[in-house]
Amino acid sequence: MRTLARWFAIVTVFGMAACGESTSPAPPTAPTPAPPQPPSLLRVSLSPQEIRFTDTGQSIQLMVMAMFSDGDTRNVTTEVTWQIDKPEVLSIDHGVMTSRGYGSTMVRGDYQGKFVGGAVIVPVPPERLLPLTGVVRDQYGRRVPGAQIVGISGPPLGATADANGAFDLGTTYGPVRLAASKFGYETSETAVTVAGGPVLAELTLPENPSPYVEQTFEAEGRPVWQTHRFDARAGGPLDVLVQSSNCSYRHTVGVLTVRLRSGGVLLDDEIVGCGARVRSESMPGNEAQLEVVMSTPGTYRVTYRVPR
Repeated sequence: MRTLARWFAIVTVFGMAACGESTSPAPPTAPTPAPPQPPSLLRVSLSPQEIRFTDTGQSIQLMVMAMFSDGDTRNVTTEVTWQIDKPEVLSIDHGVMTSRGYGSTMVRGDYQGKFVGGAVIVPVPPERLLPLTGVVRDQYGRRVPGAQIVGISGPPLGATADANGAFDLGTTYGPVRLAASKFGYETSETAVTVAGGPVLAELTLPENPSPYVEQTFEAEGRPVWQTHRFDARAGGPLDVLVQSSNCSYRHTVGVLTVRLRSGGVLLDDEIVGCGARVRSESMPGNEAQLEVVMSTPGTYRVTYRVPR
């Protein structure tokens, strides 16, 4: 009997100990909600949409508005990073654009990877305009017909030399820098100041014959980048001429922006105008990429020369 009682006591103690060690299951934990995502930038807009100057020293207040995915619209004018192709023509300070000199330039504003801008012209007042004509000769004094003459600083200018190498750039004023070019010749630059009376400019275009393959094609221009590829795997000099068919040097219609790459590397700075000639060295084993954007829809002709 004592043994049975002792056994019962042991069983009871163990049973009580087992009951004391049991625990209830923990309630499930609710998942942590994801933090709300910040609104994304949809687009930016610039006003005024058309910028007009009539002389130097004038200022215009710009406004850049940013639109976000949550419907919010915010003035970000002072947060935009501006790039001006020709700072001697324009400046922008805290959203105020000021005309500094005569000419045309490309303006580009960047806000978080969204861009606004375009071409801006500061025209010369009519009462100051004077005729600018000239003639193009090679290093031997022979006239060079068909040479392209463009103004690369100062007011927008452009012309093609006639059968006698003569050209007429119309009327302009002040200091300008003229670039003359033609396939088979070196590109030359000449500084000219138009003041006090009509100017007859003498430009020299040295001959530079070299073996090459020449190709020509036409393309439809749009306000977005168009890419043209051609074989330049032999390496060596590249010579590319792009000409707009409906461009005016006095307006923003049909203006071209041109750049050239080889092996993914930008070979030269962007060139803006009615006609653009790009000359550079291509990298052996790579194709060349010509990139063109046009301010308004139209057509342009591309003539290029690559080494054989």
